[in-house]
Amino acid sequence: MLFLSLILLAALAIIYMYSSRRHSKSTLRLPPGPKGLPIVGNVFDLPPEGIPEYEHWLKLKDVYGPISSMSVLGTTLVILHSHEAVQGLLVKKSTRTTARPAFYFSNMCGLGNLTPLLTSGPVHRQHHKLMH
Repeated sequence: MLFLSLILLAALAIIYMYSSRRHSKSTLRLPPGPKGLPIVGNVFDLPPEGIPEYEHWLKLKDVYGPISSMSVLGTTLVILHSHEAVQGLLVKKSTRTTARPAFYFSNMCGLGNLTPLLTSGPVHRQHHKLMH
């Protein structure tokens, strides 16, 4: 009976994670890209061995355009295939498309409030203004 309860609980947890992740992903406006599998994403769409990586990525450019995206093991990758796409996204729209990285381990150690380890946001801006 305990074994059956554990299996049912695990199945419900997987269904909940899949549905909540799918709902949160649908609100993001990402560029087009290959459709991924539920847990592993687009792991099988990464460049295979034996061919140069640039040839593989050029095939994605031909199918999806100058900007494409894919998800690999829960991490979303945005692939920029042209110089114009890089300029448009990383230079002209840099305030909306860049952020400081999140240091999860520093938060677990209690060091999350140190200025160099803060993520982008109002607290980081306040620290930055005080220092400059």
